[in-house]
Amino acid sequence: MSTPELNKALVKFHAAMEGNIKKQSQAHQYKYADLGSTLDVIREPLAAAELAVTQTTACYRDTSPPTSVLITTLRHASGEEISSEFYLDLEAQSLKNANPMQNIGSTITYTRRYALQAILNLASEDDDGVSSTAKPPKQQTKAEPEQNKFYNEKYDTSKTLEKWPAQAKEEIAEIAFPGRLLAWKKDNNTMLGRLQKAHPDKFAEVGAAYKTQEENLKGK
Repeated sequence: MSTPELNKALVKFHAAMEGNIKKQSQAHQYKYADLGSTLDVIREPLAAAELAVTQTTACYRDTSPPTSVLITTLRHASGEEISSEFYLDLEAQSLKNANPMQNIGSTITYTRRYALQAILNLASEDDDGVSSTAKPPKQQTKAEPEQNKFYNEKYDTSKTLEKWPAQAKEEIAEIAFPGRLLAWKKDNNTMLGRLQKAHPDKFAEVGAAYKTQEENLKGK
């Protein structure tokens, strides 16, 4: 879909922005620009360019297990818009000694900031690069055993591995939106890797089904 008016507005928006978004918050012994700081900086330039951003969540239940995503949409007063989807790992333990809902809230807020800056092609002074490498490794160490348990129980036998391609092709054929198709691929990445090693021919069949559906969904 062509977005000439939105494109002009983005040029105006970037002309109004002065440099990178400044560091405001502090965590893990370093400073970074949090979501609130980012919104404060871009709110007036967006309005002046007749732009607005909305961020919502969605759960795609046609994947196994269901996949949660953050949908960021940049809208122009003309009605033109562009959007992006970002996978949400709602099982990540991003906060220490926090309950599940607090961790979910933290994950969504963190993802919102990155998705917002990405769709507007902005950067904070440090891009919060340290946070993406300092804390997560310990968090993933806790989460991986449960994930591995799920895959081990469901996929480790050769019998299951041989049957999965047929199920995968059926799931792919039922997907109706490009975003969901991509989410399916990400969700089944581990299984696809195992299939490629054990049964290259069946992996090729699933790949062909994915490409066919990808072509079918172009433009949606």
